[in-house]
Amino acid sequence: MKKKKYQQIRFMAAAIIVMIALFTYILILVSSIQGNARVINYTGIIRGTTQRLVKNELYDIEDNEEIKRLDEILIGLKTGKSAFDLKALESRLYQDRLSHLMVKWKELKEVIYDTREDDRVKSRLYEDSEAYFILADDTVNAAELYAHDLTLKLKYLEVLMIINISLVLFSLILQIAGEVKENRRLKSFAYTDPNTGLPNKRSCEFKLSQKFDFDKTNICCFMFDLNGLKRVNDSLGHAEGDILINSFAEVLKRSASPEMFIGHIGGDEFIGIAEHMSHPEIRDFLDRLSEETCQLNSFQMISGIELSFSSGYASSLNYPHLSVRELMQLADSEMYKNKAIYRRAKARTII
Repeated sequence: MKKKKYQQIRFMAAAIIVMIALFTYILILVSSIQGNARVINYTGIIRGTTQRLVKNELYDIEDNEEIKRLDEILIGLKTGKSAFDLKALESRLYQDRLSHLMVKWKELKEVIYDTREDDRVKSRLYEDSEAYFILADDTVNAAELYAHDLTLKLKYLEVLMIINISLVLFSLILQIAGEVKENRRLKSFAYTDPNTGLPNKRSCEFKLSQKFDFDKTNICCFMFDLNGLKRVNDSLGHAEGDILINSFAEVLKRSASPEMFIGHIGGDEFIGIAEHMSHPEIRDFLDRLSEETCQLNSFQMISGIELSFSSGYASSLNYPHLSVRELMQLADSEMYKNKAIYRRAKARTII
């Protein structure tokens, strides 16, 4: 049990470490995806702004500030260092296309400057800008493809995280179930006599302390004592004595009704507590107990020792003002009277 519990703890610890690692990686990916969106946006700005710039240049509208801005954006996309808070994507495809785009941008700028000096170059500017637009579009697509791959990876990680959390929860449920089962087992040991399987002294004391409504029910308390247990223990050993105790416990279980409380209060003493039991039913129970004992002695005597018991009882039908504990004390007194009678009869038999 301890080994299994240790294995569960190790599994949970490993799963939690994996979960923390996955969560950290997910945070990094989310941050990266957010940065990628900004890169895609600015790559698209280059594509659109360049076209607007070329259009203005074709109409003799010069805009050196826009050219400078495009230079800064391209450098930021390539190096991740600029005033636009951009990052350099870790995509070889994107970086190759961006490098090609920067070369073409440099060539396009030279054509722009040439156009300012000679209108005849305008046709070339238009053609180069169209080629530049296609290359810029391919660069945007490369950035989007990289972002898509990261998003797909994020989804896989989220699935792994869900599986990991499910495993941790499942392991936790198993551990809790094991603890509950173990607590029930310990509780059972605390209130059950391990030899007879009957409620032990603690459980008997709890039953005796319960409050009963004597206006709605009558209570009958029984006290039983095994005859000759000390002699068996002294002459044959405690193992044989335990067999005697267990045998009487089985006889009590078979004789009592399911609603009746039967407990092993300790040593050679047993108690019974029954509700709604009439005087004829009390006699029937005691007769049934005697018959079961006789049958046991007929078929299976314990090391030659005859199983016998002394008993006493007290009912609230006769003592309506007494508590359950006081009824049990009366039953105990009756049992000792009967035990004394048994001893005198036994002594006369020996003589």
